[in-house]
Amino acid sequence: MKNSKSSLLILFLLLFGLFPAGSPVDGEVPLGDAETIRPRLSKTITRMMKRDHIPGISIAIVDGDSVWTQNFGYADRKQKKPFSSRTIIKTGELSRLFTATAIMQLAEAGKIDIDQPLQAYLPEFAMKSRFPDAAPLTIRAILSGHSGLPFTRLKGYIGENVPYFTTLIPDLQQEYVACPPNFIHNRSTVGTSLLGAVIERVTGRRFADSMEETVLRPLAMNDSGFALREAMYDALSPGHLREEPYYEKDTRDIPDNGLYSSASDLSNFARMALGGGEYRGRALLQRATLAEMFRPQNKGIALDLANQYGLGWEINLEPRLDYAGKNLELLGDSLLYGSGILLLPEYQLGVIVTMNAHHDDLRDILYEVAKLALSVKAGFKAPPNTAPPASPVKLDPEQLPAFEGDFATHSGLVQIKRSGRGLVLSVLDRTFRMIPAPDGWFTMDPLIFGVFPAFANITEFKVTVKPISGRRLLLYSDNGKKQILGEAVKALPIPEIWQSRCGRYEGENPLGFHAELTTERGYLILVMKNEKKQLIWAWVLQPDRDQEALLQGLGIFGQETVRWAKDAEGKDLFYFSGLSFVKQKTP
Repeated sequence: MKNSKSSLLILFLLLFGLFPAGSPVDGEVPLGDAETIRPRLSKTITRMMKRDHIPGISIAIVDGDSVWTQNFGYADRKQKKPFSSRTIIKTGELSRLFTATAIMQLAEAGKIDIDQPLQAYLPEFAMKSRFPDAAPLTIRAILSGHSGLPFTRLKGYIGENVPYFTTLIPDLQQEYVACPPNFIHNRSTVGTSLLGAVIERVTGRRFADSMEETVLRPLAMNDSGFALREAMYDALSPGHLREEPYYEKDTRDIPDNGLYSSASDLSNFARMALGGGEYRGRALLQRATLAEMFRPQNKGIALDLANQYGLGWEINLEPRLDYAGKNLELLGDSLLYGSGILLLPEYQLGVIVTMNAHHDDLRDILYEVAKLALSVKAGFKAPPNTAPPASPVKLDPEQLPAFEGDFATHSGLVQIKRSGRGLVLSVLDRTFRMIPAPDGWFTMDPLIFGVFPAFANITEFKVTVKPISGRRLLLYSDNGKKQILGEAVKALPIPEIWQSRCGRYEGENPLGFHAELTTERGYLILVMKNEKKQLIWAWVLQPDRDQEALLQGLGIFGQETVRWAKDAEGKDLFYFSGLSFVKQKTP
């Protein structure tokens, strides 16, 4: 349930469908007055684009009411169409900021109370729960990312003629919540879609139309929409995968990830956010409302590891910008596109990045551009890291048990065990030597694979094991940002009925997933693979009763329920996130 970049990326890498692209047209290339930035930025970005095969990027720097932009490369490399600040891409999770804005407008108008239960506005909404003492699910909990709802519902998520997102309401009635509200930050596409349903119910209008009237049009975001208009197609860039152009298929959860926009339009949103809720003299939000959105909402939630989350925004999650005061950000990742927004309110600075390919280091780009902008506007540079490199330390033998154990992640079991006088970490048939540092963390031998975030800089990537809220957790730190990687588990006797269910499963699903229930070192493991039989996820499965089991860990889909049954022919089958899989005969 952690809201790490790795978790979000995994979903998009595996679920976004592709189909051949056409040819958009180019847009204008506006220039600003911060010309001292341009040569340094050009050198950095062009080097990165060449190295990582990114066709086009637009960068906008907002300084109060002024906007400076620089554009690189092509909207369509094959057609040699320049990428501009008005080139349209699909912005992914940035959509959540706009849905949150619309919700807060309704709250200002007295039409909703974000501290009331969701069912006050969607009375037909209901889900199963294993938490009888849990507090009611509120709109505030959803906005802050603490809903406890499932990560997503895979059935109907993507494809051609996807169902409308409000169909989630009846579909979820037979599903379980993953955890109680305000337990841990857990990104949920389902939650944001339910906010979209609230907007429709209260306004009496279709979501896309309501967003157009109340948010996009007042911000003069004329190249943006939650539904593509005919006038937008010419400026729409295909995404790119391995340098080939593609368009993404439709997705159901448009309030969460369905916004099409450009760097130019997104800069208008940033100007409003930095301007106390006003844009060109018109108040979109009250200053107090915006301050509440920027305020950390998760005080006292230990499993958030001191990370701060506002209403729609992530707060101070970039430790490298601590010297510049509060920073607010959100990233929008997919296999084909990348987008991000970062605000530094104390300096009235904002950075927007859009690109037509995925890039693992999108946050690093935002950080580097913000650092350059700060040096120009405020005249100071990021403080140098003068701390000497930490020298490895030796652990006493009695210290080692505190770190040993098996840990459930969304990519299978991670094992930490003794090797000689030290520790090694094993995952996916690979073993890493753990090198202890004085701060209680461990660096690793230089190999990142699978469960570890591929974007991590190995020189800054560390792991440790700590007890938090009665759980033993495997944590990782990337450039100072800490997240949960796994949770300690212990092997228990596997009931005979569950052992009999082991085998290969196939499903009738448009995602092409294959599944296998197997055992590993006394654990029941559910493995999910794509149509090429490549590993997607692997969870430790803990039977809860004869027909239901829980996915262990606090990562993607963690604590969600898998349900077993029999089909009409008496074959074992299971349901996961709305998808069904039938057991196959052993060849």
